[in-house]
Amino acid sequence: MWAAFHGSPLDLSIILPISNKPAIGDPLQYLSVREIRTEDLDTVTAIESLSFSRPWTRNMFYQEMGNPRSFIRVAELNGNIIGYICASFVLDEGHILDIAVNSLYRKKGIATVLVNDVLSNLRKFGIKRIFLEVRVSNRSALSFYEKIGFESIGSRKDYYRDPVEDAVTMSCDI
Repeated sequence: MWAAFHGSPLDLSIILPISNKPAIGDPLQYLSVREIRTEDLDTVTAIESLSFSRPWTRNMFYQEMGNPRSFIRVAELNGNIIGYICASFVLDEGHILDIAVNSLYRKKGIATVLVNDVLSNLRKFGIKRIFLEVRVSNRSALSFYEKIGFESIGSRKDYYRDPVEDAVTMSCDI
């Protein structure tokens, strides 16, 4: 959230599909979701940097990987990471901290698969309710979360930076 992508200039080849496997039928049938690995961090941070004005750094993802109350899951299609979600939990509450899908694969159900995977994993820890924040101006995300069962429960003034903007706080019973 606080720093731009660091390292060498962004190599788009690490986030663009490179497999020669043909897409036949529903592409979601080839989608798998798994725990993040250290070798996934370059791709995840590249997707993050292209998705947000204040992206998480590689180190921020790495720190969440070591947090016993957080987990990061990646969506993989034909061997390529195309999205991810990071969530944490305390007591009986969960929080979606970050989610993004490669722009080439948005609006294809990948985010829904990722959120459902997180909800399933959080249930195993006895989590009863999950929270998240969304920029007030991000109508697409607000609509998406409402469609999958989240509801607005409040707002956070000046929650976001670059640009400064309020957040809508949303929650869902799981």
